[in-house]
Amino acid sequence: MAVWDDETNRQLDPPTWLFTGHMLLWGDGSPAHVDMEPFKPSDYGWEAHLMISRSALKGTRWLTMKMRLTPEVRAEWESQGKSARARALQVLANYLRLTEWYEDDIGVLDLK
Repeated sequence: MAVWDDETNRQLDPPTWLFTGHMLLWGDGSPAHVDMEPFKPSDYGWEAHLMISRSALKGTRWLTMKMRLTPEVRAEWESQGKSARARALQVLANYLRLTEWYEDDIGVLDLK
């Protein structure tokens, strides 16, 4: 599956940025280390699978999640002259601060 720009009739490449190696914070201030796979085309635009660490009573748990980015959001961010990577990292940081982490899968983050 490919993502196309209808106005220019050309295929859009997926974002190439990753967050692997970044450390963010959970709501309680504990560290959340990020491991991220590259974006791949999806029904929505592009999606990437992430694993986020969570300190537990015995060791560390790795929780899974999915991040989705539509071509419209990407174009809007780029038209504003803002780095899509920086915007997405801030959205992810906010998401983790507000997310309950009791399940192994912490959901889908639609970037907006």
